[in-house]
Amino acid sequence: MSSNSDQPKNTTVQIPIFPLNLVLFPQGQLSLRIFEPRYLRMVSECLKNKTDFGICLISKGKEVGTAEVVRIGTTAKIVDWQQLPRGMLGIVAVGQERFNLLSSWIEADGLKQGVIESVQAAPLAEFPEGYNALQEFLQSWMDKAKEPHSEELMRDSEWVGMRLAERLPIDLIAKQQLLELDDPVERLEQIYWHMKKFLKL
Repeated sequence: MSSNSDQPKNTTVQIPIFPLNLVLFPQGQLSLRIFEPRYLRMVSECLKNKTDFGICLISKGKEVGTAEVVRIGTTAKIVDWQQLPRGMLGIVAVGQERFNLLSSWIEADGLKQGVIESVQAAPLAEFPEGYNALQEFLQSWMDKAKEPHSEELMRDSEWVGMRLAERLPIDLIAKQQLLELDDPVERLEQIYWHMKKFLKL
């Protein structure tokens, strides 16, 4: 019998928090144009130290200025960047893992910092029976967009659910609710319910 000490423990770290009017899912890709000094500093430090930053959906306020955010977000790793005209910076980031924002504060230049606790990803799970239509729709969408994917990933209920959730034409609150679900099958159930509204499944 295993003890509690044998179970994986969530780790806490300090990272910069980028409040945005979007929901980033693990393994999702995001392109951003950075122009505010606080976020230019954030990108510079992340590239220099090879660290991630956190993206949280704004719950109150605006992207430009001080904004309040939800507690569950996704860490993002910068995988590409380029200098743009007028001092702007273009970056491509990929979602890594979900986190719980335990505390946060604003630094002198307006950059939000936070202490986060990582949320363990669900173990690899075979795709449940009864949701094959979701696999087929995702396969079709990704084929049309010429996005690379493997048969192994298409059998992973966690991965399929995240990819469908980021593509669904639903509001940000609904997307955030899907991100916060820990059970991959429950996420698929919610996605199926949303898709029935605009597709004949």
